[in-house]
Amino acid sequence: MPSWVKWIASVLALVVIGPWLIWWLFFSHTPDPTAGRRECPHTWRFKEGRAVVSSSRPTASAITNIPEFHDCQRFIVTDKRTGRAVYDSLYAIFASPVLDTLDEVLDSLDHQDGPGKWAFPAAEIYTERGSYPALGIKTTFSCLFLFRDTDWRAILAPEPDSEPDCDTPKETKTVSGTQLEVRRQAYPGFNDRDYPPVARWDWDSGASIQYIGVKCGVGWCEVGKKGFTSSPTYDAPAGLANEIRRTRIIKGWYDEQMLATVSSGAVTPTPVRGTIIPDPRLGEWTSKTDFGTWKHVASVAVDGPPGTYKPKFNFDQASPTSDHLNELYFCYGSRLKCLGVAYFLWPISPVCGGGDRYYEKVVAVDGSKKFKCVTYFDASEIRIPGTARWRWLASDETTWKRCPEGCCETH
Repeated sequence: MPSWVKWIASVLALVVIGPWLIWWLFFSHTPDPTAGRRECPHTWRFKEGRAVVSSSRPTASAITNIPEFHDCQRFIVTDKRTGRAVYDSLYAIFASPVLDTLDEVLDSLDHQDGPGKWAFPAAEIYTERGSYPALGIKTTFSCLFLFRDTDWRAILAPEPDSEPDCDTPKETKTVSGTQLEVRRQAYPGFNDRDYPPVARWDWDSGASIQYIGVKCGVGWCEVGKKGFTSSPTYDAPAGLANEIRRTRIIKGWYDEQMLATVSSGAVTPTPVRGTIIPDPRLGEWTSKTDFGTWKHVASVAVDGPPGTYKPKFNFDQASPTSDHLNELYFCYGSRLKCLGVAYFLWPISPVCGGGDRYYEKVVAVDGSKKFKCVTYFDASEIRIPGTARWRWLASDETTWKRCPEGCCETH
């Protein structure tokens, strides 16, 4: 064989085999520290029945890995040099696992010792590197305490790295931190079950700052810097059952955030707001067999040009108050059963793996359809509220929806 042929063969072998060899040597035996991560910014583990992050532990306990209860996203801040909106660090907020008992606990303590003496730990916040002065959040852990005297009040208390204490009520005088304004919304005709026991990040578009939303008894409390402006609220036609009206009227059922885009390799926030609203029946379906045919699970509004969210997720522009939104459906079964023959044979339809599984169908405002893969996580021991929310990713947002005995994430 001529030497030049051997030389070409060697180069081709290096081109083909080289990248695979590098991967095998350096990556194949190195475990991914974020493998299987359900929610940012870490894989949440358990030790002695408590959730832990390295040596620390969030208060959310057994519901820590149930995304529907909590929220996590990178905050939007203004770059001082350019004046443009940019992303800051990741911030996770965990609802207390006993948030449903807040009213009962405070009623008992207030009756015993008088109003305002005790504060309830409604949520815990974790950020690995960030700090957010508008809310008093500092690096690692902070606890959100709610209490009542003549009105509802809140204190955001930073906690030591090694021993965060967001488990039990504290005497208000012992809680030190940032005093925040609380606005409580309680709607006539709705009872305790109509307010989901969750915590959410919310956005003041006037001041361009984040604030907090959390269930507080028979009501929804917005907690933020003094004088903050609340995000828009929506209405539903009178005469409908409360189970239907609450998913639009009461925050916590639906979720909103400013959507991200990728430009020149950098992820930047856009002025476009995405709203995801769960189907009112989402919490009623208890078995995978309920999804033997397509069932509507949520609606999505994008209040500006959708950009990459159209080719990726098939979302068209629509106002949250519109009668025509982007509609999301789930089906559980084989690929052929859920997609049908035509889409089963369509080359660009998703191939999500063998066997029965969840699929999602997105029907855009323009009537076009797109099928997506769904990852299912079992949570059969936890009663999950029928909520829907965004999941922040580095390149764009995907969504979480409650599904029977677990959580479903769309790819």
